[in-house]
Amino acid sequence: MKSAPLSRCVRLGLAAGVSLALLGHGAAAHATIVYVFDYARTLPLERGAASDARPEAIAIDPVTGEICVTDAVGAALQLFNGRGAPLFRTGPLSGLSSPASGCLDGDGNFACTDTDSLSTRTIRRLDLRGEPLPWRAAAPRAGWSPVHLTITSDGNFVSLDPATGLLAKHDARTGALLWQRDLGGEQAGELGLGRPCEGLDRRLYVPGGELHSVLVLSPEGEPLTAFGQLGSTLGGLIYPVGVAPGPNGTLAVLDRMRHKLLLFDGDFTFRAEFGAMGAGPGDFYHPLALATAPEAGVAYVTQGFEGRVQQYRLLSLDTSAAPADDRGPGADAAASASSPAAKGAASTK
Repeated sequence: MKSAPLSRCVRLGLAAGVSLALLGHGAAAHATIVYVFDYARTLPLERGAASDARPEAIAIDPVTGEICVTDAVGAALQLFNGRGAPLFRTGPLSGLSSPASGCLDGDGNFACTDTDSLSTRTIRRLDLRGEPLPWRAAAPRAGWSPVHLTITSDGNFVSLDPATGLLAKHDARTGALLWQRDLGGEQAGELGLGRPCEGLDRRLYVPGGELHSVLVLSPEGEPLTAFGQLGSTLGGLIYPVGVAPGPNGTLAVLDRMRHKLLLFDGDFTFRAEFGAMGAGPGDFYHPLALATAPEAGVAYVTQGFEGRVQQYRLLSLDTSAAPADDRGPGADAAASASSPAAKGAASTK
């Protein structure tokens, strides 16, 4: 069930990523798609007894649109409806101590990584009331300590232990181990691996902060390639921490150190970037996590600064569909992409 370390694939992917990003700039003259990233609101996080919050992870239920935020300071999971209104927050009965990567499973229950009664880190499940369910994930090997978690389209769990690079998939019903993969070999703990994401193509994407790139894996976790290039200018990555599906078949990548959200197309060619460092509404300040709902045209970005979870419109507009002087329903949205809180860019199809 094990696979070879990913180090060779990482080197090949980084080399390919450089040429792909450069090719993306030459096609901009024929652009017909405009991407829009526009600040909408800040979610009203409940601070709890700690009077502070650190929203380290966020996930959106693809069916209901409900939003699950993991508060590391309050050791709680907080649920919002698709309009951003608070619905529920876990309390003492959950027994959570250091939760990470909270999300909603196919039954509407909570899932996250956390320590169990033996102080061993694992995957935990809570019912609709936030109380523990009698479920246990099979440990892939001794010392397994998962931090990141995502739920794939088949309803099962993919977790990542960033200290060892162990990626594992578990059956959501039984907790049985379905497969495991080793990412990065002995240097995995130095790669800054972040939360896995399943793309619309069913492939898995893992941000590598210290790699300045995003790893691309098959649905079974086998390494395919990587994309991205180190840089602080347009299209560059310094420390990617989040990946999620974007509009028009793109991938959205959140960079913590550049304070940017970048879009790459299906060939991993850079298309657009948004965001600016700051403390105002819509600004980024060392963001932590990203979640999107491409069909609804929304994105959420969390950051430790002031414990904020900000909602944005993230969508694409086909500017070739109407004459240049026709200010249709999308004209104001396209114009908003040039606002201080959302700097847009045009891209080819």
